[in-house]
Amino acid sequence: MTIYDYKTSDIQAKLANMELADLVILCYDQFPEVYRQFKADEPLTQKVQTLVQYCQQKQSWAKLLTRLKVKPELYQQINPKKLRELIDLLLECNMMSNDNSRDIVVADLPPEIRTSIIRNDAAKLDVRNILDTCLKHTNGLTELLDVIRYYDGNTLTMQRIDEFLR
Repeated sequence: MTIYDYKTSDIQAKLANMELADLVILCYDQFPEVYRQFKADEPLTQKVQTLVQYCQQKQSWAKLLTRLKVKPELYQQINPKKLRELIDLLLECNMMSNDNSRDIVVADLPPEIRTSIIRNDAAKLDVRNILDTCLKHTNGLTELLDVIRYYDGNTLTMQRIDEFLR
């Protein structure tokens, strides 16, 4: 599970702006299951819908966006429910469970991240602010998890976080 969802309406709009022949070639080369569902007289909008449904079912968004030569992260958005689940998991980590240990984690983050974090006295809000700031930076989440793992080790909670983020 990831904390991101794809903005399917934006992807659908990008596909709808393609030339019909380009979409057919894309599906023929990269998504043969979709191509086999196409009918000769089908309009572009129907073909786009077929490809979108396939990508939703198979979780193939990253493959599609890579083939379209766009960065998948441009079409991602954070799922608020999954973000809250990740906050709860992080709060189970020893290093995130209290103010003093969170201070150490933040101090060990790269300066461009740590100086941007707005801290909060409430634990959940503090972790949310830390997480939000890390997510705004390239590899920020990895940096955060690396610091926590350094102090906590490969605990069951860290393993659960790793599994959650797959």
